[in-house]
Amino acid sequence: MKYEARIPDSERRLLRSLFGRRLSAVMNDALAVYLIFDDVIVSVVPEEHLTPDDAHPHADVSRPSFQEQPTRPSDSEIDAVDLGTVREIRITSATLEWSPIEQIPASDALPAHVGYDAVFVESSSPNRPEDAQVSVDVCVSFVTDSSRVVHVFTDGFSYFARLAIDEQPDEGWTAHASTALLKAA
Repeated sequence: MKYEARIPDSERRLLRSLFGRRLSAVMNDALAVYLIFDDVIVSVVPEEHLTPDDAHPHADVSRPSFQEQPTRPSDSEIDAVDLGTVREIRITSATLEWSPIEQIPASDALPAHVGYDAVFVESSSPNRPEDAQVSVDVCVSFVTDSSRVVHVFTDGFSYFARLAIDEQPDEGWTAHASTALLKAA
């Protein structure tokens, strides 16, 4: 079974509208990242996509989701200011499969349980027909005219939007990812 968790056309249109705009600040809180442009605020939150197979009926992945926001968040931390004008936008995708189910021993936080993890693979890796293989957009990078790079991303399967400025994200998908340029409108 093959799934895709891609940034939809409506969000790609929003991203395209950011070309040529000045990124005046980047903020984050426990769940979201906020891109503050001179005339628009874009929130980035994780969006869940169900990806079940026979062995993993409750499997899901997350990708960054982009939405205009009417007001600037007041309770978020400012990470950077005056980042420059957006000249390039890159979308990074990765492919994952679910690990075999195993018995997880009890810990201080959780009782013993059955579980599994995401395993990132090359996009051309063959998979068994009964196993889910998921291609997910995990990161969007904004490159500015002042040579700054703002990466907003998920790890592919948890519920947090993350941020890296001027450094590549260090995630499980990094070694297996492919990146494409988003073309301006």
